[in-house]
Amino acid sequence: MNNNLKNNKTDKLRVAVHDYGGHPFSFDLSECLSEKGYKVLYIYTSSCKSPNAQMKKRHSLFKVKNIVCQEVKKELFLLRFFQESTYGDKVVSLLRKWKPDLIISSTTPLFAQRKISKWAKKSDVQSIFWFQDIISIAAKRILPLRIGMMGKWIALWMERMEMKVVHRSKAVVTISEDFNEVLRKWNVAEGKVVTIPNWAVIKKLPVKDKTNPWACKHGLSNKFCFLYSGTLGMKHNPELLLKLALHFKNDRDVRIIVVSEKMGAEWLKIKKVDYQLDNLIIFNFQPFDSFPEVLATADVLISILNKDASEFCVPSKVLSYLCAARPLLLAVSKENLVAKIVSQNQAGIVVYPEDIDSFLAAAQRLRLDNSLRDTMARNGRLYAEKTFDRQKISLRFELIINQLLDRPDTDHIEEPRVSANIPVYGKAT
Repeated sequence: MNNNLKNNKTDKLRVAVHDYGGHPFSFDLSECLSEKGYKVLYIYTSSCKSPNAQMKKRHSLFKVKNIVCQEVKKELFLLRFFQESTYGDKVVSLLRKWKPDLIISSTTPLFAQRKISKWAKKSDVQSIFWFQDIISIAAKRILPLRIGMMGKWIALWMERMEMKVVHRSKAVVTISEDFNEVLRKWNVAEGKVVTIPNWAVIKKLPVKDKTNPWACKHGLSNKFCFLYSGTLGMKHNPELLLKLALHFKNDRDVRIIVVSEKMGAEWLKIKKVDYQLDNLIIFNFQPFDSFPEVLATADVLISILNKDASEFCVPSKVLSYLCAARPLLLAVSKENLVAKIVSQNQAGIVVYPEDIDSFLAAAQRLRLDNSLRDTMARNGRLYAEKTFDRQKISLRFELIINQLLDRPDTDHIEEPRVSANIPVYGKAT
């Protein structure tokens, strides 16, 4: 592929980037493509109650569309089916009007993604499925426990649906090599799969002092803070945060800060009252502008992911944490990509999510060892500075885009290697 990347044609190419959750890295990719001359439509919804990126377009070729819809009730399956399908109809309607040459779709509810992939196939629009979570694996683990045999059959149906979505796509971008084994079992041609790990938008996550306006506003600048920020759903275990608060209940200088909403956060609010935990402070999601100050308030940043979820999910919050120059405490299976990144770069302590004693012991160690915290904080930020290069990462996507548009009938994507320092599988090579 010529590295000029069709510079004489990019101003004619229309690329739709759809990210249901509106994550900073997908917005960053869209912004980068528009700066290179592509006409980009970025589609997301603010209705999913997750921390969206700061949606400020900075280029005339860059359009942003927020699709307003009902918040999906994941725990109510039938209602969820109709809500996700309705959302998919809205996305397809927008795509039909905008007429993209290519679609990149990510973090989309499965019933909605099915409609998007069907439309792309029928309309002869090239599509890249940006595989962030293997939803059907989660369903197979969780639904039978909740609704018995019916849950098992629903999960199998969802797996078939997800397989069809993948097979309809002209290319699949996975965020971890671990996902690729599942795709092989689904008989997905290896030639259409490329692994590009997620990244954090480091330019928007500068290192801040602990004594900052957000910390001072909430009386936290002189407290030792363990901080968790992000979704607390079915694949997380908020009980670990409760145990942490109970462990430090008698340490007047420690605060457990949780920045989240919905199921897990509501459960913690109840337990806070039940156990009279003044050291447990729960905030709703904060404005994106204040996110660097929120992270800087932490002395230790926490991420949690159930053992069963580690196979199908890579918590991107950890990548943002690395930018903050704070030590990390992860309760994540050590086989997970972010666990490998943190361990290999000595940026924090990783324990298995079911090992509560080790989790509390690691927290106590970080509480007492200033030197260890400083070393881990430096290591994490250094990794982020070396790895999260938006130009190199976006060029990998651009090479895939241009291969598909140059050869629309191809069934093989050449591995996009444009630099010896591109992040592959979470490490600089």
